[in-house]
Amino acid sequence: MRLTHVKLGCLLASVFLSLTWFTAYNGNDKGEPPYDPKMIQLYERLLAAESRGELVYRELSSLLTSLRNLTIPNNNSSTNVTEGLIKRRLGLLSSRLPNAYLYLPHLRDHADSLNPNVVLGQGRTGVSLVLGIPTVKRQKQSYLVSTLNSLLYDLSPSEREDTVIIVFVAETDAGYVNTVAELIKHNFPKDVHSGLLEVVSPSQYFYPNFRRLRETFGDSKDRVKWRTKQNLDYSFLMLYAHEKGTYYVQLEDDIVAKPGYSQAMKTYVRSLASDDWMLLEFSQLGFIGKMFRARDLPMIAEFFLMFHKDKPIDWLLDHILWVKACNPEKDAKDCNLQKGLLKLRYKPSLFQHVGLHSSLPGKVQKLKDKDFGKAPLFAAHSNPRAELSSSLKHYQQHTLERAYEGQDFFWGLTPTAEDFILLSFPQPLTVTGYLFRSGNIEINGDKFYNTTVEVLPSDSSVSDRLVGGQSPQYEGSYGGFIVIGSFVDGMAEGQIDAQMQPISALRLLVHSDSDVWVLLSEDPITMELEPSPPGLEAEYRTIFTAGSLVFLQELVSAFDEEVDKILRLRISRKTHLDLSGDLPGFCEVTAPVRSDPSWRVRPVPQRLQRRHVDVGDLAPCDTQRFIQALSSPAQGLQVDFDDGNCPTYHNQIKGIYNVYRAVHNQFPSEFISTLLPITHGGLGPGQEAFCWHISSESKRIQSILIV
Repeated sequence: MRLTHVKLGCLLASVFLSLTWFTAYNGNDKGEPPYDPKMIQLYERLLAAESRGELVYRELSSLLTSLRNLTIPNNNSSTNVTEGLIKRRLGLLSSRLPNAYLYLPHLRDHADSLNPNVVLGQGRTGVSLVLGIPTVKRQKQSYLVSTLNSLLYDLSPSEREDTVIIVFVAETDAGYVNTVAELIKHNFPKDVHSGLLEVVSPSQYFYPNFRRLRETFGDSKDRVKWRTKQNLDYSFLMLYAHEKGTYYVQLEDDIVAKPGYSQAMKTYVRSLASDDWMLLEFSQLGFIGKMFRARDLPMIAEFFLMFHKDKPIDWLLDHILWVKACNPEKDAKDCNLQKGLLKLRYKPSLFQHVGLHSSLPGKVQKLKDKDFGKAPLFAAHSNPRAELSSSLKHYQQHTLERAYEGQDFFWGLTPTAEDFILLSFPQPLTVTGYLFRSGNIEINGDKFYNTTVEVLPSDSSVSDRLVGGQSPQYEGSYGGFIVIGSFVDGMAEGQIDAQMQPISALRLLVHSDSDVWVLLSEDPITMELEPSPPGLEAEYRTIFTAGSLVFLQELVSAFDEEVDKILRLRISRKTHLDLSGDLPGFCEVTAPVRSDPSWRVRPVPQRLQRRHVDVGDLAPCDTQRFIQALSSPAQGLQVDFDDGNCPTYHNQIKGIYNVYRAVHNQFPSEFISTLLPITHGGLGPGQEAFCWHISSESKRIQSILIV
């Protein structure tokens, strides 16, 4: 039903006439008969209806004003208003504003005071994680940019698409709000443009008069004001965030996040056996790292608003748990037990408090989460063999070699124009991708700026073809290098065009002087590999780790030419035998061994001597037969990866994966396995066979020998 101003006016007029009639009918003179209780009840209901009618009128008037403002373009605003944003504003007014009036009666004079001022944002919704960060003007140091750097540090592209980070600037000073927004836009332009980062602020009328607050619990007037405003800030932020995603994580503006925090939280939620929790704690400090279901936020925010003047936010959160879980007729031990079912703790902590100066003026806090541990300052990884050189001088032990090997971060003194880092491969490689991340969570200001990523194709004609001509596809650089990317927000990541493969070198080139040092915390290089066989994607990812790829690359680099030479000699030798009629003989190099009657192979290791029955030439790609062999009375399995396995790409991947599952106890069975290498077991010097030894109560399978 459409409620127009005319209809609303008629309704209020009828209510007014009814009240006038009621008053005139009953009178107030002495000697009048007492009021009929039913009439008194009717009178009170009419009064409530009149008050409600005035409230609805103000709401509708404010709503009409907001809608008019939304249709007027504002060239001076950086807010990106979308259809989803309009719907959220309407939702705030229609579903939560009436309750807010009960706890914040000053809002009745400004009905649109719960409308968020979205300074930066793309209206992103439907994500898994919503991170809320309230921030205020601090008298001393601001930690906001460092906090955002830490949260964004190692988010993968898919995690960036599945997350919204809301920075709530809890100030009514429009100049300061815009300053914070510009700071974030300058430091994180891609994340703002994609919708990952949002900046919102409250209306200038949102906060009440804090001078009327009552001092409680021995807190000073300033502290009571600070904690009361904090309650309002968290409530406002929660109400804005609750329709954006599935889970909401409350943070502060002076924290450090552990790398991998996003995936760790999602994995933990999925692992929970029960869905009865209300709060998950990823930090033991205050209100940091607290996860809620987004659908619970209106209830939680309403509770905070109801008692916003009475107690601090962490006390109120505990009271919610008490109300929901505790039986007043039972003792505190039972209450804590019941609350523990609603509030679950994850260890180790994923967020650490780093701020020294509190948002409460004059307060210094040295809070540290002892369960956080030490955050890694670099990412361990494996890279192909390369010769490294650089014009940058490293600081202390933080060398380029250690960084490339994944053992440390590289920390170089202040770069100047034309400084470089060069990776030269002994043999040309097919490198499909790269990732260079500068800065880390403790030293996030030391980054590469105005620096390009360049490759040198092994075929010099490639550069002429891609850089020269009428329509060059890439920009060229000195020495035959081709520019393929650059650092943005301290990171360079991308794929390398197949037309450039294989490449002989990769270079980082600085184009302008810097004011700061430079720190390279991650530099993995991705090599080409045949795609997964259809249906074996999970097995493929399990087997081909970064370390295994480096091993394969080094194996091919070391023996590829020799293998090709041997194959050619094999063809030549066979042709000679076919034409000459000669018979093959033994190699001359083994003559001393064959002529020495005392020569013997080494004894079989002790753990392989009890092998009365072996299952030989077992094809591990047949999962059911492999499981049956594991459960057989045999003492050993000889796993065959050559002709007995019909060595197609599919069968090799499946077979290796099944052996992996057996070694890691992933088959439903009674035995437990451990990896036991057998060094030099009768093999030639420097050679090594590997055997997986499986022990069980039945003492059946003693080993799986890979041949």
